[in-house]
Amino acid sequence: MKKLFHDCHCGRLHMYCDGQVFGKSGAWDGYATVVIENGTLDGELHAYRSIGNRTVNECEYTAVILALEYAMTRREHVHIITDSLLIQGHLRDGYKCKVTLVPYRDKVARLMRETEAVVEWMGRDFNLAGWSNERVLLERARDKRERERAQRPVRHRRQRSTKEQQVERRLMARAERYEDAAV
Repeated sequence: MKKLFHDCHCGRLHMYCDGQVFGKSGAWDGYATVVIENGTLDGELHAYRSIGNRTVNECEYTAVILALEYAMTRREHVHIITDSLLIQGHLRDGYKCKVTLVPYRDKVARLMRETEAVVEWMGRDFNLAGWSNERVLLERARDKRERERAQRPVRHRRQRSTKEQQVERRLMARAERYEDAAV
């Protein structure tokens, strides 16, 4: 049976973070999602922000930053749950960090110290923010199919090719000859 909520009993506010990228290479549209656990299956969507042309890792870091900034404004201790092993590796396990991600890592580390937050990795199946992103992705796919369907020209009765027209004329001429011969 799937575990629906994070049950660590730490007394902190549980915030689920996820990053998502839509589009094709070079024309990405990145989104950062933060969901607050509130005892319901979906949680409470705190933030769903478009952050432009970013990589998935940048979107994941941005989601964690949004959660930590929320914790700063509310002065709450938070338990950040993400499905990004990279973030956990950078912050807890000493993974090497690409130059493009260093500013994100440093900002998250600073905010974690200030808010005394805890970051934990949990699989995508248990990430409420990931579920939220999956729903958005399905809605976008459905909307795209509907837009494409609306833009298609209306199909009228199929036009016959010239070859079919020639065959039909020959058959009609043959039928007329038989009628004339029968009379």
